[in-house]
Amino acid sequence: MRFTTDTAPLTDAAGAIWQARPAELDTDKRSTRLLGKDVRGTTDDRLYQVNAWGATKWTIPVTVSGRYRVRLLAAEDTFTEAGRRVFDVTAEGNTVASAVDLVAAAGFGTAHDITFETQVVDDRLDLGFVRKVDMPLIAAVEVTWVPPAQTEDGHVRMVAGPAAVRDAAGATWSPAFGYTGPYRTSTALAGAAIGGTDDDELYRTSTWGMTGWKTPVRSPGTYTVRLLTTEGRWTAVGQRLFDVTAEGRPALEAVDIYKSSGIKSAFAPQFQVEVTDGVLDLGFVATKDQATVSAIEVIPATATPTPPTGPPVVVDDGTDEEESGPVERAIFTSRMVARPTAYTDLEGHRWSRWSATLGSWNATTKLTGDVGGTTDDDLYRANVWGVKGYTLPVPESSTYRVRLLMAEDSFFSAGKRVFDIAAEGAVRESGVDVAARVGHGVAHDVTFDVEVTDGELDLTFLRKIDEPLVSAIEVTSTNPVLVPEAAPHRLVKLAPDSFFTTPVADAPVAENSAAVSSWLTSQVSSRYGGIAAFSAYHFNIAFYPVPAGVRRVTVDYSCGPTPPPSLYDGPGYFLDVPVPDTAVTSQGTDGAMTIYDAKTDQMWNFWQMKYSATTKRWSACWGGRIDQVSKNQGVFPSGFGASASGIAVTPGIVSLEDVKRGRIDHALVLSVPGPAAGRFSWPANRTDGTSSDPAAVMEGQRLRLDPSLDLDTLNLTPVGRLVAEAAQKYGFVVTDNGGSVAVSTEAGDHEAVLTGANPWDTYVARRDWEVMKNFPWSKVQALPVDYGRPSSP
Repeated sequence: MRFTTDTAPLTDAAGAIWQARPAELDTDKRSTRLLGKDVRGTTDDRLYQVNAWGATKWTIPVTVSGRYRVRLLAAEDTFTEAGRRVFDVTAEGNTVASAVDLVAAAGFGTAHDITFETQVVDDRLDLGFVRKVDMPLIAAVEVTWVPPAQTEDGHVRMVAGPAAVRDAAGATWSPAFGYTGPYRTSTALAGAAIGGTDDDELYRTSTWGMTGWKTPVRSPGTYTVRLLTTEGRWTAVGQRLFDVTAEGRPALEAVDIYKSSGIKSAFAPQFQVEVTDGVLDLGFVATKDQATVSAIEVIPATATPTPPTGPPVVVDDGTDEEESGPVERAIFTSRMVARPTAYTDLEGHRWSRWSATLGSWNATTKLTGDVGGTTDDDLYRANVWGVKGYTLPVPESSTYRVRLLMAEDSFFSAGKRVFDIAAEGAVRESGVDVAARVGHGVAHDVTFDVEVTDGELDLTFLRKIDEPLVSAIEVTSTNPVLVPEAAPHRLVKLAPDSFFTTPVADAPVAENSAAVSSWLTSQVSSRYGGIAAFSAYHFNIAFYPVPAGVRRVTVDYSCGPTPPPSLYDGPGYFLDVPVPDTAVTSQGTDGAMTIYDAKTDQMWNFWQMKYSATTKRWSACWGGRIDQVSKNQGVFPSGFGASASGIAVTPGIVSLEDVKRGRIDHALVLSVPGPAAGRFSWPANRTDGTSSDPAAVMEGQRLRLDPSLDLDTLNLTPVGRLVAEAAQKYGFVVTDNGGSVAVSTEAGDHEAVLTGANPWDTYVARRDWEVMKNFPWSKVQALPVDYGRPSSP
């Protein structure tokens, strides 16, 4: 999360958005004395040019408890002498910076950052500013959640309080993390004697009112969960009752702590759960009073999981091929070169083409001659510049060796290009200046080891002078890790024969395919500079898989005084909807949202979904629900759903996980301007088409990119290449009438709320309007009307 004290949002040099001054800052006094002036010590002058002064507190809502890294930004804009402005900074009631004096620390008009970590045990981070001399001054704040580390043996031990606790056996229990919902922390039993245990301190602080808790686990498998709790309030049976779910399934029912152990006595029920996705999710559903927990222990069934047997597997990053077969512990290796086509080096190693998570496709090939310091010149001849980050899914929590290859291709003297490199949120290499280190046109590698605990290696390139650049990236596990078999990824599980997941490379084409292709090409070329839209920021889908313990709500009808049938009667599509507490709608007038509950096998789509902070209720103009989704083709009951065709759009959007994995395993939904009027094709069950042109594509009609086309010849963007590959294998399906030919995506707004960064900012380098550049629409083929329609029984 990033906030500026200015009145309008700002975008920094790395492309990250800093939200405008929030109401939780308790001052509206701001100084603009540095506005338009150079701020020393930073290339992001604008972040420091407006300062709020006189603040005493800043309360920042967070969606999950745990440890947070806080960076406060400020620049002295009034005084030129030390001692004229002095203040303390507190976090969660503890002093984290004493006697802050911006002039003494950095000087007048110079950027100064105060960075610290703090433990948050409720749903808000409380910052305080204590005046010593004159008024505190703050320009901006950045807040980042620090994922919990896993223990060597796979155990997770956590207490509800803000400090670690060592138990009688010598094991350390980490401070609170992972709670979700409107939770609070109670210290009412601080210092109290707790019966039935030698570990009183584990029970003295409790969290109450939470609806869920989650933690990464070391690997998929069976885990024993032990909940430590005690009753500190009620002295009668039935006064506090709650259920516990694990991975969406009932684990404990009607927990009554007093009935089980009395008051101020230890109660530690436990149960087993199978975790398949790398994250253990618990849910707490209170039926009387509030759920309360003092500590949680997660114990793996075996400290060292026994991997399946089979030959060792060394995998690439999955960009071009799908691995298969048994798995075993092996050295994981990913190699990627910063160019649109793959490369095989002189040792025979295959380097996949640039990843869609690299965050830039500004490529240069200036180094056409000899590259010094290497015998493999072609690894260094192409550079991507302006790169902001890189995300790579890794198979297991472990230590990974990162090797970054680069060669300066523009500057001949030092100090012209300087940047830092961070991994997992911490700077690993400062002041990278390739020209200063080795000179122009000479290979230079930066190598370091990093511990990854959350399943994804995250690199960040931090600009200081000019733009960061990189030629290639190699990532290798330092020890054998459990490499799972690659499997297709889909947001929603549909029927096995769904048109979304059925390959169409061998399908016949329609008799009028050439005419349809020409019509489609004209729709692209006549709008927005001749490039189709890639809806990364607007008119996309907010997607929410339902976590355990989510309360169900009624969604209000917002498009008229009288709700149509079936919304609140019969199937009741707007009733009992499990909308997560952290849900936010997608940007744009569509306000589309999908709720997917894999446990109940249901999916809801809503159009113009909105939340009212006044009434604290959700509303939507239209929508629908599919029951037994796993047996459904991906089509809503006639008349319902959020698309004009009745087709469920969500299974066909480009998801964030698709981009991270480097492969799209499904057909893609497509909106087009003015599809055919009065005609539609299966799987659509209706249309809002307007065109009388006989070549106009129909809603529901399926298209594909010519499978014989060599994509390496097209110079596609990284994300555009993923779309093209999916279009060759699974095709497109037309779902809506829109303002342009457009590919839809999963919205990144929810991720931005949780982390302060929208992943699309990196994946499309904030240039979503160029993602589909060079896409060969003239090579798109139309399949016959109603192609793939199941035969009538």
